[in-house]
Amino acid sequence: MFSVYDADGSGQMSISELSSLLQDLGSSDMTSRGDLDRIFSLVDADGSGTVSFEEFARFWTSTSANISEDGTGPPLPRRKLTMIHPGVYLSVQQQRAPSSALPTFSFTLECTQLISVDVRIDFSDTRNLEIEALAPSISLTGARPDAVGTATIMGAAPFHRYELLTLAVLDPLEPWFLRYETTLRVRPPPTDDPGLLSFLSKLKAKDDQAIQDNLHSIQSVLRSSPALDFASSPADRIVSCLGGTPFLDPEFPPLLSSLVPPALEASAAAGGGDSLVSSLASFTFRRPDSFLTGDAPPPPSSQLLFAGGIHPSDIQQGCLGNCWLMSSLAALCENPALVEALFADGKVSASGIYRMRLCLGGVWTVLTLDDFFPCFPGAGPVFSRNAGQGIWAPLVEKACAKAYGSYMSLRGGFCVDGLMDLTGCPTYLHMISSESVRAAIRSGEFWEMLVANLDKGNLVCASTPGEVRGAAPAPGGGGPHGLVPGHAYTILHAVEVSGNLLLNIRNPWGAFEWTGDWGDSSKSWSDKIKRTIAEKTGMAFEDVVKDDDGCFWMAFGDWIRHFASVSVCHVKPAGGGEWTAVREKLVFSDAGGEGGGELSAPLRTEARKLFLTEPTEVVFAVHSRDARSDANCKFRHRLSGDYAPVGVSVLKKAGGVGGVGGGGSKRVGAGGYTLAAHAGVCKERQVQTAPVLLDAGELESMREAVDAIFDRYDRNCDGVLDLQEFSRLVEDMVGEDNRSNTRKKNSAKLMLGWKDEVGAMTKTRLKDACARAFLNRSDGEQMAAVAGLLEACGYAEEDEEEGGVGSPFVLREQQVGVLTVHASKKGVKLSNGGRNSVALGDAMDLPVRLFGEEQHAEDYGFRSYCLGNGENGVSIGILNVKKVGLYVKVDCSDSRNCRSHRGDLCYSVRIQPGQFVVMHHLTPRRVDADWAWTFQCQVK
Repeated sequence: MFSVYDADGSGQMSISELSSLLQDLGSSDMTSRGDLDRIFSLVDADGSGTVSFEEFARFWTSTSANISEDGTGPPLPRRKLTMIHPGVYLSVQQQRAPSSALPTFSFTLECTQLISVDVRIDFSDTRNLEIEALAPSISLTGARPDAVGTATIMGAAPFHRYELLTLAVLDPLEPWFLRYETTLRVRPPPTDDPGLLSFLSKLKAKDDQAIQDNLHSIQSVLRSSPALDFASSPADRIVSCLGGTPFLDPEFPPLLSSLVPPALEASAAAGGGDSLVSSLASFTFRRPDSFLTGDAPPPPSSQLLFAGGIHPSDIQQGCLGNCWLMSSLAALCENPALVEALFADGKVSASGIYRMRLCLGGVWTVLTLDDFFPCFPGAGPVFSRNAGQGIWAPLVEKACAKAYGSYMSLRGGFCVDGLMDLTGCPTYLHMISSESVRAAIRSGEFWEMLVANLDKGNLVCASTPGEVRGAAPAPGGGGPHGLVPGHAYTILHAVEVSGNLLLNIRNPWGAFEWTGDWGDSSKSWSDKIKRTIAEKTGMAFEDVVKDDDGCFWMAFGDWIRHFASVSVCHVKPAGGGEWTAVREKLVFSDAGGEGGGELSAPLRTEARKLFLTEPTEVVFAVHSRDARSDANCKFRHRLSGDYAPVGVSVLKKAGGVGGVGGGGSKRVGAGGYTLAAHAGVCKERQVQTAPVLLDAGELESMREAVDAIFDRYDRNCDGVLDLQEFSRLVEDMVGEDNRSNTRKKNSAKLMLGWKDEVGAMTKTRLKDACARAFLNRSDGEQMAAVAGLLEACGYAEEDEEEGGVGSPFVLREQQVGVLTVHASKKGVKLSNGGRNSVALGDAMDLPVRLFGEEQHAEDYGFRSYCLGNGENGVSIGILNVKKVGLYVKVDCSDSRNCRSHRGDLCYSVRIQPGQFVVMHHLTPRRVDADWAWTFQCQVK
């Protein structure tokens, strides 16, 4: 703000410059030259005739700026000034009237940042005080003759002071007690104040111009250093090439395009959409050294990535509505090493370049970030921030925003996704309404599961019913008993004391606590119970119950009634120690009728051979692309948010089948196993055009295709192609007829830039080589080679549409996934098992037949089998037990929110004697809504 009005850049503000600032802010204090002189003399503390930044900062944030004496009464004797949010101050002034020894308490609010705030002050615990004066802008609820109630001010404007209310003693013969709690919600600044709009416009223009200058400098660096790759080049080399220029990420620039997905960008630019989307165009981006200020701006060297340590209370969520991510991050803070592991460099960067690690789609991915964060013009972050001077929380949020295409893509979600992205460890979602969880609750197993996981240091989060967006409600707008609907919380402890099952829970906002039984003010508490809990949990006695810190206790029975789901992240094996993780890419494609035709899902992949040297606790999983990124990334499913059901079956010739589902880890004996992954892509999806490259330009389309192809051949997920992986790519590139042609393979290697002395291929080099070959249209052989690689990987070049500017490549009938194996022992070996048609067929059929719930209908000549996997789906199979063929129809049309891999909820087929057929794999059509399944069977 200061620099905007310091027109000559002297570091000193003249009286005319200060006048411009006050006028743009719509100051009502300045009505004449005499008023201006009086204000200037107050600000110019040293009498130098100009105002320094330090003098200006003291003017806005000092105690004297919050409450001023009018000079007509005695000096103000006692004042309590509390910063309830960065730049937002609540002042409580205690005075004694000349004619009385009884005190009065005057409350004043001032906002010294470019934000608007709603503030609620709860006086529920105040005794023997009444309201003597109340400002018209204050609403009062819950007031009674013996209770003050709750005072709320909505939309307190930036750079304004508000006299809120005054309390006086009600009965002078009785003791009085003042106690209050505040909650606050931050909003964008108001847009209906012309003076403020002018002021904001100047601040935003200054920030935007600095960003454009920085972006031009970065583009110049890239032109002068074409081999420089911000994604993979060492950080010290990037810093050297920058030559003192602050780093700005051209892939995720500090512009509106990084705030919203492409579909909403035009609406946001025009001020349309919901309340947050319509505000985005007014935001800017700023670096930490411009908003991490105390009494004066610290130099860049004073910024510390983890300043003050890593604590859950350091996280302030902001207005994005991504509580699923913030609660997950708060859970990681219980083990700070997990947070530190997300930072590949682990230290502050003076150039603003950071390397972050996220486990995306089952693969650890390193993202390069700058440190520009979405901010209010001239002020601090709009979204997440640290309570102190650290910047690790907004960096984690920014990494996730880049991974999924935009900040707005982080709105709404489930903690199971956040925990998996941040840890890469096995994570399970338990829906409290499901019958399996209800049965576990009745038996006591569910409580034991929570206790065991928390005692082992595993991470547990829970969500309340409703759409999980987690945008902060207005003060006083919480749900029943203080809980927020559709919000995510972290569970810290599960303790049984004096026959009570109690859960200790944290709200990532640091406010809106449970107010029912065992809440902070509950009469159930005693010092004895607090001491017992402190001994069992290791908490300090005074920390067991603390007022208004965002942490609270609930009875397990109340928790079941008020929460909808719980996510458990197993950061360690059940037996202790560390996980050994193996990750491999899977490419699902049309199997061409392999594996039993109707008995299997349409898309299959090569089997994997697993060998264990000793009995081991193992968790198997198959990860598919997160639908959160569909609206932003280059590859986009036409059915947005629609997941293809994927799974993995573990088979062993001797000893039967090891069924692995969503119920947890399995103890697996030593020996060899076949892992058969499958993708039940339903036929209704196949009617649609498969994932399409959104870029219209032909070259950019090809580069995006090669980007995905690189990921596919990087089977061990290490970010480079070794000789074996690269050779496989080359063989597919030259085609099956030329795999023995050494000349063609060597020519392809040379064209793709392979260097034997390096022994590895990076993604950037591969994309650049294919781009050069693609642009060299005079060399038909090179173009044919690139086209052969694309075709081998399932891509085809679409005909150019009328009026189009290019021919985007389209991926047909293929899907990429990742197989992960987490084992408690190190003796884990995974190898390629080839296309085993028997295994691929058995992978879909045997688990249903062996582990499904069996119902006999011998009178009609069949048995049905139903294998459920919690909230993920159910498989229905039919076995013909007659000696003649049967025509069988299984109709699931009465199911709710379901789809079948058959493409239709009613499916008919002729089943031969002794034959078993999986009729339907049912999965929820919408994963964020309730679903139910049922079926009817008819035979002829």
